[in-house]
Amino acid sequence: MSMLETNGLEAPRLPGTFRHSADVWIATLALVVIVAGAGVTAQRLWSFAHTRRDESAAISAPDAALDAGASGIQAFNTIDSRHARAVVDGWLALSTSQLHASLARTRSAAVKQLRQKHTRSTARVTARALTSYDAKAGTATVVAVIAVVAGQQPATTKRYVAQVRRAHGSWKLAGLAPIAVGS
Repeated sequence: MSMLETNGLEAPRLPGTFRHSADVWIATLALVVIVAGAGVTAQRLWSFAHTRRDESAAISAPDAALDAGASGIQAFNTIDSRHARAVVDGWLALSTSQLHASLARTRSAAVKQLRQKHTRSTARVTARALTSYDAKAGTATVVAVIAVVAGQQPATTKRYVAQVRRAHGSWKLAGLAPIAVGS
């Protein structure tokens, strides 16, 4: 009897080994299905996480533009002549484009004028709205109603429109103008 002949007896099997090639195919197919399922699940989770992050960024950018516009309008109407240089420097920090260039060019005169007026006023935003927003251009338009209190006088209501532009990762005022109110 040669070593290849088994005499009709099967060789002993180790536990966990496959008896037939069909068992191997079934196990391989099951493994492929499990790995593919895990891959699809991982891809969906990754996609969901990035979609949520993109949505929150898309939602927060208009809010950031609105906040910057409204707070800029408020800051440009809050004045303390005792700290004129700091007030004008604050305006410069909140501005960009032509508004910034104009303020920078007239900074000394603005500080001198504020000091001469001996004015202190505090502005508070009472209403605000984002009237336009262009994510691609990085621009927005904000309107705001403010209440300004100067000294012991009653509050006066003013309305402004601000052009806001994204500059160096933050939103800044590019233009500011009062809104005329009809009588």
